Amino acid sequence: MVLLLLLRSLAAAGVRLRHHGDFDWGGLTIGNLLHRRPPVEPCEFDRDAYLRAVATHPHAAPLTGTPVEASWDAGLADGMREAGRRIEEELLAGVLLETLS
Repeated sequence: MVLLLLLRSLAAAGVRLRHHGDFDWGGLTIGNLLHRRPPVEPCEFDRDAYLRAVATHPHAAPLTGTPVEASWDAGLADGMREAGRRIEEELLAGVLLETLS
């Protein structure tokens, strides 16, 4: 919970917090925790970004596990169930770096 204390402190100091995670059920679970506590914005972590990633990586690993809804994007989990691909952050490093620059 030290991480959440740090994130809350950064937010209180006026730092804009942005989050991206793996497009899998574990990634959405972590995202729900982060979006519930300190004020965190998604960064390329929504349905549209997921569908672009699947189009770029159509042979990514299958999505397995128990589905989880994303509190910040009502359509993300549906898109993930439909496409059925797990997209890890490492596959999107170039896109994320471009977005942040």
